Amino acid sequence: MSDYLIQLEEPLQHGEEIITEVVFQTPRVKHLLEFDKETGEYAGFLRFLSALAGLPPKVLGQMTLKDMQQAKALFADFLPEAPENSEEL
Repeated sequence: MSDYLIQLEEPLQHGEEIITEVVFQTPRVKHLLEFDKETGEYAGFLRFLSALAGLPPKVLGQMTLKDMQQAKALFADFLPEAPENSEEL
């Protein structure tokens, strides 16, 4: 499987670098473990994306909600199912 790419609605700042697109590697089981490190669905998903992209969560935390939805759509098949009483991203 190849890498996944999203074009960002708004660029992200990473030090001096301006990021206009994010490349995510193919998800592996080790990436799903990122969900267990944080409480809260958003925190776990952000850590998951961070592990895939090789960027700090603080950088990806700058993404717009539209960009977050793009990322969620890319990885919907890989994400753990949320309990029935929880809210979706």
